[in-house]
Amino acid sequence: MMPVLNRWSVVLLMGLLLVGCGLAARPQQEFQPVFKDYVERLRWRDYQQVAAYLPEADREDFLQRFSALDDLHIVDVQLESADFGEAGRRVHTTLALEYYLIPSITVKKVRLRQEWQYQGEDRYHPGTWKLAGPFPPFP
Repeated sequence: MMPVLNRWSVVLLMGLLLVGCGLAARPQQEFQPVFKDYVERLRWRDYQQVAAYLPEADREDFLQRFSALDDLHIVDVQLESADFGEAGRRVHTTLALEYYLIPSITVKKVRLRQEWQYQGEDRYHPGTWKLAGPFPPFP
């Protein structure tokens, strides 16, 4: 009776290990929800959280620039292109950002190019997507 139980234990353990391998990080698939969160926070002027996506060295400058723009209103942000490279661990994006600055009511459109990088991954922990450089000059 005991040898049969041991065999099933080994089979179950092997099955769990195989399932665990299937759950490994897939950076390209993880990009979309991260990018969606980034865009929503940008639209809603949640600049502290937008800054969290930037490299640490660029965060303070970004916060100073955008905190001073009380009259900035972002109308829409659309992803125009996303070109993946380095086995899906780097992506170059082009955003179409529509905004207006009060007192003007004219909606302007600007295209921003940004590079994202999958960072912080190791053998035991998945990584996360972060911007590889500063926020582009705007407006």
